[in-house]
Amino acid sequence: MIRFLSRFGLLLVVLAIALADLRLAPAQAIPAAQVDEARTLFQGITYQREVRREPRLNVIHHVTVDLTAPGLDFFVRPGTPGEPQPLQITSAFLDQYGLQLAINANYFTKVESGGLFDWLYLAGEPAYPSGLVMAEGVIYQSALPDWPSLYITTDNHLSFEVEPPDTWNAITGNYMLLRYGERAVHPITNERTGIHPRTAIGIDRAGTTLTIVVVDGRQPGYSEGLSLWELGDLMREYGVEFALNLDGGGSSTLVIEGPDGRPQVLNSPIGNRVPGWERPVAVHLGLRALPVGVGG
Repeated sequence: MIRFLSRFGLLLVVLAIALADLRLAPAQAIPAAQVDEARTLFQGITYQREVRREPRLNVIHHVTVDLTAPGLDFFVRPGTPGEPQPLQITSAFLDQYGLQLAINANYFTKVESGGLFDWLYLAGEPAYPSGLVMAEGVIYQSALPDWPSLYITTDNHLSFEVEPPDTWNAITGNYMLLRYGERAVHPITNERTGIHPRTAIGIDRAGTTLTIVVVDGRQPGYSEGLSLWELGDLMREYGVEFALNLDGGGSSTLVIEGPDGRPQVLNSPIGNRVPGWERPVAVHLGLRALPVGVGG
Protein backbone atom coordinates (compact mmCIF):
# COMPACT_ATOMS: atom_id res chain seq x y z
CA MET A 1 0.00 0.00 0.00
CA ILE A 2 2.88 2.34 0.91
CA ARG A 3 4.58 1.54 -2.43
CA PHE A 4 1.32 2.31 -4.30
CA LEU A 5 0.90 5.66 -2.50
CA SER A 6 4.50 6.55 -3.30
CA ARG A 7 3.98 5.84 -6.95
CA PHE A 8 0.70 7.78 -6.92
CA GLY A 9 2.42 10.71 -5.25
CA LEU A 10 5.21 10.63 -7.82
CA LEU A 11 2.61 10.66 -10.58
CA LEU A 12 0.97 13.73 -9.06
CA VAL A 13 4.33 15.50 -8.92
CA VAL A 14 5.02 14.70 -12.60
CA LEU A 15 1.57 15.98 -13.57
CA ALA A 16 2.08 19.15 -11.55
CA ILE A 17 5.41 19.82 -13.28
CA ALA A 18 3.85 19.20 -16.69
CA LEU A 19 0.99 21.58 -15.97
CA ALA A 20 3.43 24.19 -14.73
CA ASP A 21 5.40 23.85 -17.95
CA LEU A 22 2.21 24.35 -19.96
CA ARG A 23 1.42 27.52 -18.03
CA LEU A 24 4.94 28.87 -18.47
CA ALA A 25 5.26 27.95 -22.16
CA PRO A 26 4.37 30.82 -24.51
CA ALA A 27 1.07 30.34 -26.35
CA GLN A 28 1.31 29.61 -30.06
CA ALA A 29 0.22 32.86 -31.70
CA ILE A 30 -2.33 32.64 -34.50
CA PRO A 31 -1.10 34.89 -37.31
CA ALA A 32 -3.35 37.85 -38.11
CA ALA A 33 -2.77 37.24 -41.82
CA GLN A 34 -1.69 34.06 -43.56
CA VAL A 35 -1.25 33.30 -47.25
CA ASP A 36 -2.28 29.68 -47.67
CA GLU A 37 -2.05 29.51 -51.47
CA ALA A 38 0.05 31.41 -54.02
CA ARG A 39 0.60 30.48 -57.66
CA THR A 40 1.02 31.76 -61.18
CA LEU A 41 -2.18 31.16 -63.10
CA PHE A 42 -1.19 32.32 -66.58
CA GLN A 43 1.47 34.48 -68.13
CA GLY A 44 1.48 37.76 -66.22
CA ILE A 45 -1.31 36.65 -63.83
CA THR A 46 -0.66 35.56 -60.25
CA TYR A 47 -3.06 34.58 -57.49
CA GLN A 48 -2.92 34.27 -53.74
CA ARG A 49 -5.52 33.20 -51.22
CA GLU A 50 -5.11 34.92 -47.88
CA VAL A 51 -6.83 34.35 -44.55
CA ARG A 52 -7.01 37.34 -42.21
CA ARG A 53 -8.35 37.53 -38.68
CA GLU A 54 -8.31 41.30 -38.32
CA PRO A 55 -10.55 43.28 -38.25
CA ARG A 56 -12.58 40.05 -38.47
CA LEU A 57 -12.23 36.64 -40.10
CA ASN A 58 -11.97 37.00 -43.89
CA VAL A 59 -10.78 35.01 -46.87
CA ILE A 60 -9.27 37.27 -49.54
CA HIS A 61 -8.58 36.34 -53.15
CA HIS A 62 -5.88 38.56 -54.61
CA VAL A 63 -5.04 38.58 -58.33
CA THR A 64 -2.29 40.67 -59.93
CA VAL A 65 -2.08 41.18 -63.68
CA ASP A 66 1.02 42.46 -65.47
CA LEU A 67 -0.53 44.68 -68.14
CA THR A 68 2.62 44.41 -70.25
CA ALA A 69 2.42 40.60 -70.49
CA PRO A 70 2.15 39.23 -74.06
CA GLY A 71 -1.17 37.84 -75.23
CA LEU A 72 -3.28 39.70 -72.64
CA ASP A 73 -6.76 40.67 -73.85
CA PHE A 74 -9.73 42.10 -71.93
CA PHE A 75 -13.29 41.11 -72.76
CA VAL A 76 -16.76 42.36 -71.79
CA ARG A 77 -19.81 40.38 -72.90
CA PRO A 78 -21.51 42.13 -75.86
CA GLY A 79 -25.07 43.37 -75.38
CA THR A 80 -27.93 45.04 -77.23
CA PRO A 81 -28.20 48.82 -76.63
CA GLY A 82 -31.34 49.76 -74.72
CA GLU A 83 -32.29 46.15 -74.02
CA PRO A 84 -32.04 44.19 -70.76
CA GLN A 85 -29.25 41.62 -70.63
CA PRO A 86 -29.82 37.96 -69.69
CA LEU A 87 -28.24 37.09 -66.36
CA GLN A 88 -25.34 34.64 -66.58
CA ILE A 89 -23.13 33.00 -63.98
CA THR A 90 -19.46 33.89 -64.18
CA SER A 91 -18.41 30.30 -64.90
CA ALA A 92 -20.68 30.16 -67.94
CA PHE A 93 -19.36 33.52 -69.18
CA LEU A 94 -15.77 32.29 -68.96
CA ASP A 95 -16.60 29.01 -70.67
CA GLN A 96 -18.72 30.52 -73.45
CA TYR A 97 -16.07 33.02 -74.56
CA GLY A 98 -12.95 30.93 -74.02
CA LEU A 99 -11.51 33.13 -71.27
CA GLN A 100 -8.85 32.38 -68.69
CA LEU A 101 -10.13 34.59 -65.86
CA ALA A 102 -13.45 36.31 -65.13
CA ILE A 103 -15.09 38.37 -62.39
CA ASN A 104 -18.48 39.97 -61.89
CA ALA A 105 -18.65 43.67 -62.73
CA ASN A 106 -21.53 46.20 -62.75
CA TYR A 107 -24.40 46.38 -60.33
CA PHE A 108 -27.71 45.63 -62.05
CA THR A 109 -31.48 45.73 -61.63
CA LYS A 110 -33.57 42.68 -62.44
CA VAL A 111 -36.75 42.98 -64.48
CA GLU A 112 -39.13 41.55 -61.89
CA SER A 113 -42.33 39.73 -62.67
CA GLY A 114 -44.06 40.46 -59.37
CA GLY A 115 -43.92 36.79 -58.47
CA LEU A 116 -43.23 35.13 -55.14
CA PHE A 117 -39.66 34.19 -56.04
CA ASP A 118 -38.42 37.51 -57.44
CA TRP A 119 -35.77 37.56 -54.72
CA LEU A 120 -34.02 34.65 -56.46
CA TYR A 121 -31.44 35.34 -59.18
CA LEU A 122 -31.76 32.85 -62.02
CA ALA A 123 -29.70 32.50 -65.20
CA GLY A 124 -31.44 33.90 -68.25
CA GLU A 125 -33.59 36.42 -66.38
CA PRO A 126 -33.50 39.92 -67.91
CA ALA A 127 -31.70 42.72 -66.08
CA TYR A 128 -30.45 46.25 -66.74
CA PRO A 129 -26.82 46.99 -65.85
CA SER A 130 -26.19 50.02 -63.66
CA GLY A 131 -23.82 52.49 -65.29
CA LEU A 132 -21.75 52.51 -68.43
CA VAL A 133 -21.01 49.26 -70.23
CA MET A 134 -18.92 49.17 -73.40
CA ALA A 135 -17.97 45.98 -75.22
CA GLU A 136 -15.59 46.05 -78.20
CA GLY A 137 -16.26 49.73 -78.80
CA VAL A 138 -20.07 49.50 -78.55
CA ILE A 139 -21.89 51.20 -75.67
CA TYR A 140 -24.98 49.25 -74.72
CA GLN A 141 -25.70 50.85 -71.36
CA SER A 142 -25.32 54.57 -70.74
CA ALA A 143 -23.34 56.15 -67.93
CA LEU A 144 -24.99 57.20 -64.66
CA PRO A 145 -24.14 60.50 -62.96
CA ASP A 146 -21.47 60.06 -60.26
CA TRP A 147 -20.97 56.35 -61.02
CA PRO A 148 -17.26 55.92 -61.87
CA SER A 149 -16.11 53.67 -64.70
CA LEU A 150 -13.02 51.72 -65.63
CA TYR A 151 -11.95 52.37 -69.24
CA ILE A 152 -9.79 49.86 -71.13
CA THR A 153 -8.13 50.67 -74.44
CA THR A 154 -7.09 48.28 -77.18
CA ASP A 155 -3.48 48.40 -75.97
CA ASN A 156 -4.47 47.53 -72.37
CA HIS A 157 -4.17 51.03 -70.96
CA LEU A 158 -6.51 51.32 -67.98
CA SER A 159 -7.92 54.51 -66.50
CA PHE A 160 -10.70 55.55 -64.17
CA GLU A 161 -13.33 58.29 -64.51
CA VAL A 162 -11.76 60.00 -67.57
CA GLU A 163 -12.51 58.21 -70.85
CA PRO A 164 -9.66 57.95 -73.37
CA PRO A 165 -10.64 58.44 -77.03
CA ASP A 166 -9.61 54.87 -77.93
CA THR A 167 -11.61 53.12 -75.22
CA TRP A 168 -12.59 49.60 -76.32
CA ASN A 169 -14.21 48.16 -73.17
CA ALA A 170 -15.67 49.75 -70.05
CA ILE A 171 -17.37 48.64 -66.83
CA THR A 172 -18.77 50.64 -63.91
CA GLY A 173 -18.88 50.52 -60.12
CA ASN A 174 -20.65 52.64 -57.55
CA TYR A 175 -17.70 54.21 -55.66
CA MET A 176 -14.05 54.96 -56.15
CA LEU A 177 -12.29 53.39 -53.17
CA LEU A 178 -8.96 55.14 -53.74
CA ARG A 179 -7.78 58.19 -55.62
CA TYR A 180 -4.04 58.81 -55.65
CA GLY A 181 -3.72 56.24 -52.87
CA GLU A 182 -6.12 58.04 -50.52
CA ARG A 183 -9.56 57.00 -49.31
CA ALA A 184 -12.24 58.29 -51.67
CA VAL A 185 -15.38 57.04 -49.88
CA HIS A 186 -17.22 59.50 -47.64
CA PRO A 187 -17.37 58.41 -43.95
CA ILE A 188 -21.18 58.40 -43.96
CA THR A 189 -21.22 56.21 -47.09
CA ASN A 190 -18.74 53.84 -45.50
CA GLU A 191 -20.90 53.53 -42.40
CA ARG A 192 -24.15 53.19 -44.32
CA THR A 193 -22.97 50.48 -46.72
CA GLY A 194 -21.85 48.08 -43.98
CA ILE A 195 -19.83 44.85 -44.20
CA HIS A 196 -20.33 42.54 -47.18
CA PRO A 197 -18.57 40.30 -49.70
CA ARG A 198 -16.66 42.54 -52.10
CA THR A 199 -15.20 42.76 -55.59
CA ALA A 200 -12.72 45.53 -56.36
CA ILE A 201 -10.35 46.42 -59.18
CA GLY A 202 -7.47 48.88 -59.26
CA ILE A 203 -4.18 49.93 -60.83
CA ASP A 204 -0.82 51.04 -59.46
CA ARG A 205 0.75 54.46 -59.95
CA ALA A 206 2.69 53.35 -63.05
CA GLY A 207 -0.45 51.91 -64.65
CA THR A 208 1.31 48.64 -65.44
CA THR A 209 -0.18 46.38 -62.76
CA LEU A 210 -3.86 45.56 -62.35
CA THR A 211 -5.08 44.30 -58.99
CA ILE A 212 -8.32 42.36 -58.55
CA VAL A 213 -9.61 41.53 -55.08
CA VAL A 214 -12.58 39.34 -54.22
CA VAL A 215 -13.48 39.01 -50.53
CA ASP A 216 -15.80 36.25 -49.40
CA GLY A 217 -18.45 37.19 -46.85
CA ARG A 218 -21.78 36.49 -45.14
CA GLN A 219 -20.41 33.10 -44.10
CA PRO A 220 -19.81 33.12 -40.31
CA GLY A 221 -16.89 30.99 -39.21
CA TYR A 222 -15.37 31.15 -42.69
CA SER A 223 -15.42 34.75 -43.96
CA GLU A 224 -17.51 37.77 -43.00
CA GLY A 225 -16.71 40.58 -45.43
CA LEU A 226 -15.28 44.11 -45.41
CA SER A 227 -16.48 47.70 -45.30
CA LEU A 228 -15.63 50.01 -48.18
CA TRP A 229 -12.90 51.74 -46.15
CA GLU A 230 -11.40 48.38 -45.21
CA LEU A 231 -11.52 47.29 -48.84
CA GLY A 232 -9.80 50.48 -49.95
CA ASP A 233 -7.13 50.13 -47.28
CA LEU A 234 -6.51 46.57 -48.44
CA MET A 235 -6.11 47.70 -52.05
CA ARG A 236 -3.65 50.39 -50.96
CA GLU A 237 -1.69 47.76 -49.03
CA TYR A 238 -1.41 45.85 -52.32
CA GLY A 239 0.18 48.88 -53.99
CA VAL A 240 -2.95 50.23 -55.69
CA GLU A 241 -3.24 53.94 -56.45
CA PHE A 242 -6.75 54.05 -57.98
CA ALA A 243 -9.42 51.50 -57.04
CA LEU A 244 -13.07 50.96 -57.94
CA ASN A 245 -15.75 49.09 -55.99
CA LEU A 246 -17.76 46.74 -58.20
CA ASP A 247 -20.95 44.83 -57.40
CA GLY A 248 -20.47 42.76 -54.26
CA GLY A 249 -22.64 40.72 -51.93
CA GLY A 250 -23.93 37.57 -53.56
CA SER A 251 -22.50 38.68 -56.92
CA SER A 252 -18.81 38.54 -55.90
CA THR A 253 -17.22 35.76 -57.94
CA LEU A 254 -13.75 34.90 -59.25
CA VAL A 255 -13.40 32.15 -61.85
CA ILE A 256 -10.43 30.83 -63.82
CA GLU A 257 -9.92 28.24 -66.52
CA GLY A 258 -8.72 25.15 -64.69
CA PRO A 259 -6.00 22.72 -65.79
CA ASP A 260 -8.67 20.55 -67.46
CA GLY A 261 -10.00 23.51 -69.45
CA ARG A 262 -13.17 23.75 -67.37
CA PRO A 263 -14.21 26.73 -65.21
CA GLN A 264 -12.87 26.68 -61.65
CA VAL A 265 -14.41 28.98 -59.03
CA LEU A 266 -11.65 30.22 -56.73
CA ASN A 267 -13.77 31.96 -54.11
CA SER A 268 -16.88 30.96 -52.18
CA PRO A 269 -19.79 32.98 -53.61
CA ILE A 270 -22.97 33.43 -51.60
CA GLY A 271 -25.54 33.67 -54.40
CA ASN A 272 -29.18 33.25 -53.37
CA ARG A 273 -27.85 33.13 -49.77
CA VAL A 274 -26.23 29.73 -50.37
CA PRO A 275 -22.46 29.34 -49.74
CA GLY A 276 -20.67 28.24 -52.91
CA TRP A 277 -23.60 29.19 -55.14
CA GLU A 278 -22.84 31.48 -58.10
CA ARG A 279 -25.28 34.34 -58.59
CA PRO A 280 -25.92 35.10 -62.28
CA VAL A 281 -25.12 38.74 -63.10
CA ALA A 282 -25.62 41.13 -66.01
CA VAL A 283 -22.02 42.19 -66.69
CA HIS A 284 -18.63 40.51 -66.35
CA LEU A 285 -15.04 41.42 -67.04
CA GLY A 286 -12.92 38.67 -68.58
CA LEU A 287 -9.29 38.13 -69.50
CA ARG A 288 -7.61 36.04 -72.13
CA ALA A 289 -4.03 35.11 -71.30
CA LEU A 290 -1.33 32.75 -72.49
CA PRO A 291 -0.40 29.61 -70.57
CA VAL A 292 2.77 29.78 -68.52
CA GLY A 293 5.80 28.99 -70.67
CA VAL A 294 4.15 29.68 -74.03
CA GLY A 295 5.66 32.44 -76.15
CA GLY A 296 3.64 35.48 -77.15
